[in-house]
Amino acid sequence: MPYTIVDSGHQHCYNNLGEIPLPNPGQPFFGQDGNFQGHPPSYTMSADGLTALDNQTGLTWQRVPETNLDGKLTPDEYRPQFGPTGPVGPAAP
Repeated sequence: MPYTIVDSGHQHCYNNLGEIPLPNPGQPFFGQDGNFQGHPPSYTMSADGLTALDNQTGLTWQRVPETNLDGKLTPDEYRPQFGPTGPVGPAAP
């Protein structure tokens, strides 16, 4: 089953001591992410801003706000609150 792998943008390769020139096929350390350039990340935000479509894979991702601005997404921020019709947003911190 074919599928798209979104490129990370990583352009460097490493051995066990540090960064190395990009190795060629058959050379030691070939096959790292830096050896492959592919499909750049591309996203389309939904009209309501609650989801983002990955234009490369076709997957839809839920956006989850980091509500207390501490730079970390905690379970309380991620866990949705449920109303009579389903999720209504992240729980208050």
